[in-house]
Amino acid sequence: MFTIKLLRFLRGTVRFSAQGGAMERLMNLIAQHGLNLWDMAKVNGAFQGFTLAKEYKRIAKMARKCGVRTKVLERHGLPFFLRKYRRRLGAFIGIAAVVLFLFIMQNFIWNVEVSGNKNLSEEYVLSTMEKLGVHKGAFKPALDFKAIEIEARSKLEGVSWVGVNQSGSKVWIEIRESVKAPDIVPTTSPCNIVARRTGQITKLQIFAGQGVVQKGDVVEEGDLIVSGIIEDPNGNTTLRHASAKVYATTQFDMQFKIPLKSQKKEYTGETKKRYILDLFGLKLPLFLATKQAGTYDVTPSYQKLNLFGVDLPFGLYTNEYKFYQMKSQEFTDKQAAEEAEKQRKEYEKNELKDAEILDQKSEKDLKNGELILTVHYTCQEEIGKMQEIYTNDAENQKS
Repeated sequence: MFTIKLLRFLRGTVRFSAQGGAMERLMNLIAQHGLNLWDMAKVNGAFQGFTLAKEYKRIAKMARKCGVRTKVLERHGLPFFLRKYRRRLGAFIGIAAVVLFLFIMQNFIWNVEVSGNKNLSEEYVLSTMEKLGVHKGAFKPALDFKAIEIEARSKLEGVSWVGVNQSGSKVWIEIRESVKAPDIVPTTSPCNIVARRTGQITKLQIFAGQGVVQKGDVVEEGDLIVSGIIEDPNGNTTLRHASAKVYATTQFDMQFKIPLKSQKKEYTGETKKRYILDLFGLKLPLFLATKQAGTYDVTPSYQKLNLFGVDLPFGLYTNEYKFYQMKSQEFTDKQAAEEAEKQRKEYEKNELKDAEILDQKSEKDLKNGELILTVHYTCQEEIGKMQEIYTNDAENQKS
């Protein structure tokens, strides 16, 4: 039914009236010539009905031969609409051209976005995907997105999963980065326990391996504490994955340096913007290519253009320049000391969070324009760390 109505709309229809004369003869002639006629009804003594616009002329000619008077009551359909607005035909052609252009453009990629990346840069992901065919201006029907996903997983380093999704002319690449394994020796690999810091051992708990030092012994950084090489009374040697908890009293110094004079950025409040048109992936600067004078920070941004919610292959890059001057910054001895104390507290919060600080002594010194805060730490902390024992097989596997 819809198809019939659509065809009638495209060809144009006429509602007309007919009265007087040999009406039955007229109906017979219409049927003999196979002309279209529908929704006929008698209204106020006259017959009214619909026919196609081009067939009405033939019906009117037959009616005159039969003495029947006909009159057009209404006109409907595309031909009459175009005729009514024939002086504005150019506007309709333009609209039709835009719609056709947008329809065609849907078959191309005009926007590529990346999500899920934390350690990998967006530029690295986009450049890799471009080599696989996913880029601005690519013809979508020619791309096998499932095959591209599989290949991208092998091309992108540090990625465990890649998904390529599309909607209209937009493609977004969703990735999941691989979780880096902690820097420890696998339990299946033989290893020793060595000292990561110089100290005097206060507690030693050995779970696996052969201890080579005792409580109260002093060890230097890198010294062997628990060996993974075990020798039995018969002289046979086996390799083990050594495991132990090694606590020691450690003493070490840390220095925090604050220059009394330094340079600091001070923004002037002056800003400028430069625009670059992105046209089908081609970047066209909308300014004279002259170098900006002065010192500044640049903040780039990108604005997509769309029409009726459809992304267009156009965009606008904006570079915002914020100008600044370098100003001299001077600390008094007191201010420098306060800044050094802040750094010391930050160090203890992050680097010594698992250690118990038993004692600390501080001393300040001014040297070469710097305030130097030296802190002598005495701590109770775990100092054992694993060190893998490389066998010939392991070395061959690594090489």
